[in-house]
Amino acid sequence: MLIIIFLIYAVVSELSAKKKAEIFCGSVRLGNPTVELRTRAIAAGARANATNWVDSENSSRQLAITFTGYYPGSDYICLVTESGGLAIAKNGDIATSLLQ
Repeated sequence: MLIIIFLIYAVVSELSAKKKAEIFCGSVRLGNPTVELRTRAIAAGARANATNWVDSENSSRQLAITFTGYYPGSDYICLVTESGGLAIAKNGDIATSLLQ
């Protein structure tokens, strides 16, 4: 019985992280300012130490907004690219979980 409870908890944790990532990524609108994006992501449940801006090519930067499931390394990621303080691209289909 304990194993079944553990499995249910693990699956619910994974599905919750996936849903949070989908909802957050869906709330990001291209062309909108990104000034408070990291703060909003963390408030929505993103992992703070894995959600940071990284400079990329052509004076743009990316924020990998990471929602973690049951086990470390089981992540659902919304990748937002910004340039000039505005969101110019997003990808919400990145996952490292076994339960995709």
